[in-house]
Amino acid sequence: MKERPGDESERVVKRKRLLFSVVIVLLLCLLLSGCFLGHSAWWKEEVLLHDGRTIIVDRSQKLGGYPTLDSQERAVLEEKWHFPVPGTYKFITWEINQELPPKGTPLLLVTIGFIRGTPYIATVPAGCISYNYWGRVIYNF
Repeated sequence: MKERPGDESERVVKRKRLLFSVVIVLLLCLLLSGCFLGHSAWWKEEVLLHDGRTIIVDRSQKLGGYPTLDSQERAVLEEKWHFPVPGTYKFITWEINQELPPKGTPLLLVTIGFIRGTPYIATVPAGCISYNYWGRVIYNF
């Protein structure tokens, strides 16, 4: 039995529709997994130490939803810094949960340094509630 010329084009159209449907379903799955499961970001940074040496730091952040309706960026839920101790094969990992107290203790890492192999990390409270949690000193004059 001989096929009509229009039968082949119908099969091509059906295949294209199937492929388009599969692509749409995959894109929806990726979108929904990013919206409901959170999002993670990971990158490397070159950090200049106080003595002029540089180290490479692996940083990662786990992002949550948007904190307010007009927000352009997602809220940072967790942050991790993984960096080497210069001159050794040891690594240090600094992790912080950025949720508000009492669940978390949000701090922003300001600087890292090493003196004779001992690591020093300087942080500041991340916002007003954190300042209160960490013991803000209020002076009444």
